[in-house]
Amino acid sequence: MIWWYLRDLRRHKEERVALNELVQRVDWLQPVGWQIDDQARLVFESDIRVAERVYHTRLLYPETFPHSPPYVLPRDGAERWSGHQYGAGGELCLQYRADNWTPDIMGFQMIESAYRLLAGENPAASQRGVVPSAHRLSAGQELRSEFRRFVLTRNVRAMLDAMTAGEHRLGTGIVHFREHGFVYRISTMNDAEGVQWTDRSAPSSLMFEGSEASASIVRIAPSATFPPPASLAEFDSAAAKLGCDVSADIVVILREQQMRVYRRLSSTSSVQSLPVVEPQHLENRLGAGYELLRSKRVGIVGCGSLGSKIATMLARAMVGKFLLVDDDLLLPDNLVRNDLDWRDVGLNKADALALRLGYANVETEVRKYRQQLGGQEAASSVEVVLSDLASCDLVIDTTANPVALNFISGVVVEAGKPVIWAEVFAGGFAGLIARARPSIEPPIQYMRRAIENWFADKQWPPVRAAAQYDRDTEGPPMVADDADVTSIAAPAARLAIDCLLGRTPSYFPHSVYVIGLSPGPGIEEPFETYPIELDQPSANPMKPPLAEAERDEEFEFLGKLFREKQSDESSST
Repeated sequence: MIWWYLRDLRRHKEERVALNELVQRVDWLQPVGWQIDDQARLVFESDIRVAERVYHTRLLYPETFPHSPPYVLPRDGAERWSGHQYGAGGELCLQYRADNWTPDIMGFQMIESAYRLLAGENPAASQRGVVPSAHRLSAGQELRSEFRRFVLTRNVRAMLDAMTAGEHRLGTGIVHFREHGFVYRISTMNDAEGVQWTDRSAPSSLMFEGSEASASIVRIAPSATFPPPASLAEFDSAAAKLGCDVSADIVVILREQQMRVYRRLSSTSSVQSLPVVEPQHLENRLGAGYELLRSKRVGIVGCGSLGSKIATMLARAMVGKFLLVDDDLLLPDNLVRNDLDWRDVGLNKADALALRLGYANVETEVRKYRQQLGGQEAASSVEVVLSDLASCDLVIDTTANPVALNFISGVVVEAGKPVIWAEVFAGGFAGLIARARPSIEPPIQYMRRAIENWFADKQWPPVRAAAQYDRDTEGPPMVADDADVTSIAAPAARLAIDCLLGRTPSYFPHSVYVIGLSPGPGIEEPFETYPIELDQPSANPMKPPLAEAERDEEFEFLGKLFREKQSDESSST
C-alpha cells in the first residue's frame, strides 16, 4: 500500500503550505508540528484558542484522503468539547463531512471550521452558545452505544399523552433480551378509570420471548423536577415524593412534553436511565387500495420454504386472515430456505408460521390444521379442511403435490374461489406460478395439461420439485437455494394480491408464467419470463332436465331413505 502523501506529493505540499499560511493569517491558531501516527497516518497538531480556553487538537488525514475528509479531534482522546462531537474524545462534526465532502476541500478549512464551531459554542468565558446542526443523527446513530432502550408504540404514547398532572398509573412492562441489547416497553396499564388497558399494537406472543416487569407511570407538574439517578436510595426518595411506586421495576415520569424512563435495579442498588425510542411519524406505506386486504382470508396449503415466504409477504401487505395447512415439522436442515428460523425448530410448521405472521402483522388472525392434504389422513378430517379452504377468498398451493391440487380444484374452485399454485423446479433453474379463477380460466386439470404440453413443445421437460427440492441423479443433487425460492415467492405473492384486490383488468394478462432463474434446459436468459397461453374455458353444455317420471323416481328413493332413518331413530328411543 502506498499512502496518499507518497502517491501525490503535490497535494501533500499544498496541504502543508495552506496550513502554514493559515497560521500566519490568524492569531487563534498555534502550530505544534507534524507527525506520522502508529498507523502511518499523517497528523497535524495545533492549539486553538477560544476566549480564555486552549483546545489541543489533532488534524488527522485518513488513508483514503483526499476522497474522504480529515477530521479534528482532541489530542488526549478523552475530552468532550462540543455537542457536535462523536462522544468524549471523538471527532468534531464540522461544516465539511463525509456527506458533503469533495476532494478539493483542504485540511486548513477543517481547522477553520473547528474554530467557528468552538467559538460559536463558547463566545466568552463562562458563556455557552448554540451552533445549529447542519444535519440530525438518526435514532440508530444516537442509540448505537446504548445497550438498553425503551420503545414507545403509538398506542402507549397516546395513553401517556392523555394523563394529567398528578395522575399515577400502574402497568406491566416487557423486557426483550437480545444479544446486542435489552428492549423495554409497556404492555399493559390502568386507564383513567382504573380498568386494565392492553397495548394491542404489539404481538401478545412476544411475552414468551422476554420477561415481565412492573411499571409505575406518573405525570408531574410543570414546576416539578425529575429525580436524580445517582443512587437507588436517592432516586427512590425523590420519586416517592412525586407519587411514583418505588417498588416498581420500571418508572416512567412525564412532565409536559418531556419523558424520563428509569430501570430500578434492587440487586445492585442502582438506577439506569433508559433512552426513549419514540414512534415514527405515521405513514401509509402501502397504497390506499390495500385496505381491502384486511378483510380477506387466504388459505396456504404447504408451509414449507415457498409457502412460508408467500404467507409472510401477504401478511406484510395487510392480508387480515390466514388458514394454514401443513403436517410437517421444522427441522434444522429446512432453515436454508424457510422463512422461519432456529427459534421455531422442532415445532409444526403451521404453528411456527402462525407466530411469524403475527410478528409481521399484529392484526393477523390465523387458523391452522396440522394435516397433510393428499396424505394419509382420515377422510372426515380432510373434508373439514377442504370445507374451511372453500370459505377462503383465495387458496395458494405450494406443495407441488398433484394430489393436493386435485383436492383443491375439486372443492375450492367448485365454491367459486380462485386458486394459485407455485413450485420451484429442482436445481433452482426455473419456477412456475399459475392462477385459476372460476369462469375465467379453464379447470385446473386442463390448465395442468396445457402446461405439460407447453413444456413438451419446447422439448423442455421441467425437473419437478421433490420433497427436498432435489432429484435423484448419479451426480450431486440439484438444490434450489433461498434466493431461488424467494424469486418465485415474490411474483406469486404479487399475483395473489392482484387476485384479492380484484383488479380489472388484472396486472397479469396471462394466467401461467414460467420464470427462468439460472442456466438450465430451455432457459435462454436468467430472469426471463415465459407466459403460457391458455385456451378460453368452454361453457359446460346444458343437460336436458329429467322427465317428470324420472324426478318422481328419484324423490321416492330419497324419501324411502329418510323414512327408514326416522324409523330407526324411533325404535332406538
